[in-house]
Amino acid sequence: MFQVDDIIVYETFGVSRICEIIEKEGKQYYVIKPLNRRIVVRTPVGNNKVVMRRIMTEHEARNLINRLSEIEPLWIDDNKKRTQIYYDILRRGNCIDICRIIKALRTKNAERIKQKRNIPITDKNILDRAERLLLEEVSCVLKMTMEEVREQFVKYLHKH
Repeated sequence: MFQVDDIIVYETFGVSRICEIIEKEGKQYYVIKPLNRRIVVRTPVGNNKVVMRRIMTEHEARNLINRLSEIEPLWIDDNKKRTQIYYDILRRGNCIDICRIIKALRTKNAERIKQKRNIPITDKNILDRAERLLLEEVSCVLKMTMEEVREQFVKYLHKH
């Protein structure tokens, strides 16, 4: 169970703070405020339908950045299947898997640009969402701006 003021990652809303725990009709609810949004979410304590996890530690964030070049991209040729799998990964919030999506989409999008082809809007939206979720979490943990973290990621992403 999370406590008031815990910083968590809440499904696709990203980095969030547990503002309070309330009781309503005999059930406990988390009152959650995503840090970079103007909304408040209430969800039952113990709700298994949404993914909530503790935010990564500083050590985990630095380790993730240092390992970026070793992480294999996850590319799926079938557009429909790729979209479903990618959205499921984003919902679960596993940082390594999100990196795999980012690497795959950045690589494919660079190839498309060289060929003067359009980037599918679904892929662009998934890439934007994946980068926002990951960079937001790492920037919060390392107390850096998202742009500083983005620079670190670009530097290490394809380093060999």
